[in-house]
Amino acid sequence: MLRLRQWQLLAVALLACLAPLGCGSSGHTAAGPAVGGGSATTGGGGAPGPNGSSAPALPTPTTATEPTAPALPTPSTLPTYKPSTVSRTTKPTPRASAVISLGNIGSPTVDSRHPNGSAGHMIPWSGPSSSPHCILIYNASLPQAVTIVSVSFHVDLAGSSDAGPLQFAVDNSDPNCGWLHAFPGPSSRAPTCGGQTLPPLTGSPLSGPACVLRLDFPAPDSNVDRTGHFNFIFQTQCVDRSVAPCSLLTDQPTVAHPVTVRWSPSSFYVAACGRDAFQETDADAAQGKCLDQPSSASASPSSLVASSSAALSPSS
Repeated sequence: MLRLRQWQLLAVALLACLAPLGCGSSGHTAAGPAVGGGSATTGGGGAPGPNGSSAPALPTPTTATEPTAPALPTPSTLPTYKPSTVSRTTKPTPRASAVISLGNIGSPTVDSRHPNGSAGHMIPWSGPSSSPHCILIYNASLPQAVTIVSVSFHVDLAGSSDAGPLQFAVDNSDPNCGWLHAFPGPSSRAPTCGGQTLPPLTGSPLSGPACVLRLDFPAPDSNVDRTGHFNFIFQTQCVDRSVAPCSLLTDQPTVAHPVTVRWSPSSFYVAACGRDAFQETDADAAQGKCLDQPSSASASPSSLVASSSAALSPSS
């Protein structure tokens, strides 16, 4: 009787062990298959299943988030300056100390002295000694100093194949070249003009301050006509509007607030008209003309290409 009861208890235990959840070797609930084929988790917060077990929590759907826009600068924050974003056609308003370009205004132009003592542009003929021809430049037009920013020479009438064009000696080193050797200049006479600053003239131009433009030309005793012209760029500082070019300013400069201006005067013409130079006038030469131009003076295209044209940059 006792043995029969033990078998009944054993059967009950086996029956309990065959319950839907099963029994592990340790007596804990074994994990069953998860919903959707995933692994079930114990102790999760899922909803109870039909047999009382807890189903795993479904993952919360994720939504794409827009990138966060950078915060705009506050009104007190200055934007970063980027040169690449600045229009090339837009220029900032120049400061009072900036250089103002007046362009080609014609005058004031250069003051010059030739061997005949007049402010002319005729190159006198003196046979083989006509070259080099040197021109003395000084400042008798402005009450303040003027700087020759640059000067260039351009051939107009190139001469012939035998008598070449006038040539600008850019690197002249002799302040007493040509006819000036008879009037040795002081240290204030510069052998070149590019980059030179000329204060107002107070005495004779031969005493300076001044600078020299030198022209060389082959076959100086030739009767062939040769002409050309210089172009200048000047600069000065204005403290009032009493004289040109300062008189062209819109705003009134002062000693405390001067304005620097830059301009181009009229071209400075020179003419070497050969043996008949004495018949020419300075007025004609000032326009680059020789009154009697022989047919041999007509320049061929090849001689024009080979003609001299040089420019000076500021030396300082």
